[in-house]
Amino acid sequence: MKVVFILPLMIAQTLFGQWEVVYDFPSVSSIDDISYDLEYNGLDKLFLTKIGKLLVSEDWGTTWDTSYVSGEQGQFREIVFSHPDTGYIVKSGGPGLFLRTVDAGETWETITPVSGAYSEEATSVFVLDKDHLFFSIWDGASGKIVWTNDGGLTTQLAYPEIWQPSGISGMACKDTDTCVALSGYPYLFGGGDGNDGICPVYRTDSCCNEWAYTSWTYFGTQKLIYRSWNLMYTYTSLYVFRSFDQFQTWDTIMAYEDINDHFWELHFVNDSVGYLSTSRIYPGSDVPGRVLRTTDYGDTWEETTFDWSALNPDTLVIGTSTAIECIDENNCFLMLGRTLFRTTNGGLASTYDIASLSLTLHPNPATDQLLLEGLASYPDAVWSTYSISGQTISLDLRNGQADISHLPPGIYLTTVHTRQGIWREKWVKL
Repeated sequence: MKVVFILPLMIAQTLFGQWEVVYDFPSVSSIDDISYDLEYNGLDKLFLTKIGKLLVSEDWGTTWDTSYVSGEQGQFREIVFSHPDTGYIVKSGGPGLFLRTVDAGETWETITPVSGAYSEEATSVFVLDKDHLFFSIWDGASGKIVWTNDGGLTTQLAYPEIWQPSGISGMACKDTDTCVALSGYPYLFGGGDGNDGICPVYRTDSCCNEWAYTSWTYFGTQKLIYRSWNLMYTYTSLYVFRSFDQFQTWDTIMAYEDINDHFWELHFVNDSVGYLSTSRIYPGSDVPGRVLRTTDYGDTWEETTFDWSALNPDTLVIGTSTAIECIDENNCFLMLGRTLFRTTNGGLASTYDIASLSLTLHPNPATDQLLLEGLASYPDAVWSTYSISGQTISLDLRNGQADISHLPPGIYLTTVHTRQGIWREKWVKL
């Protein structure tokens, strides 16, 4: 009975509200409370990395289990899934730089690259395909790249001397030979010479034998966001950059507004829709940050909204890193301090009223076919359907009729956005 009556109400609130609190993690310590990365494996599992621990949720963040605990020194930084079953964790410190799973996080194994060639500080991973991956390494003085062509079973070390004196904040590859790497003392290891000055950009066409200097950025790039070989983004604590030519040239698409703004995380869902979080502390408030959203490749940004009244301010850890992960362009998760938030409408508070539109959905309950009558009266209508857990459901609606025979039994919510307002209807698949 709880599933039937409570969860649909939560979905309705998030769809037409803003960022909503999903889960408050209990406090362990100021260090252990920090979360570094959120990752969706593409098949109903959400992962969260912490120091020496990986958590997993199979109900969209409502409850969490431990997927892996490391008894070794070090921190789990970035997690990436190249397939719903196959994922990698970037690990800094302790034996082994990377962890791999081939069973959707049920078990993890340590991958140990060439021993003794470099210290154990991994910073990022780029997945070209299921077999070819590139890991960036920081040794305290320079950056290096470890690459694999067998899914991580064996690794090879590219050791160009050109990375001095900065580390590698991220890299991307067009194919197994052609890659670009951004230099800049990684923010997660503190300040340094590269963080305040020029940060070179390097390229190779024979990975990873020879690298050539091509251009530079500044203020210490933190991560490379790869959309395609001709569309990439990166950011520093003060700026967001966009490039259409592998950072041979780039545009500044966002700059800090005042000294209270520091950019923590940039996440693009697709080529044009992205989210940018900051560590801004509002005057007279304990609110630790805000989230901006763009739908036009970063040309303009709009501030999203939160309902802070429902949150205990003691659960917020001010100044810690923020993680963002999206299922689609409107359906996203966000970690602020120890609190997990979720939005299913892009984090934008609706300016529409729930309207009495001339729409009818039937039969309800339904088995094989679902009819939505009246759409012809609203040529600008945009419609969507969500499961009880808030996951977007893909339905092919033709002439107001959709085949739902493939859907599992359960409760669903269909919404229609028009200029006249928003219409919604809850229905049951038998």
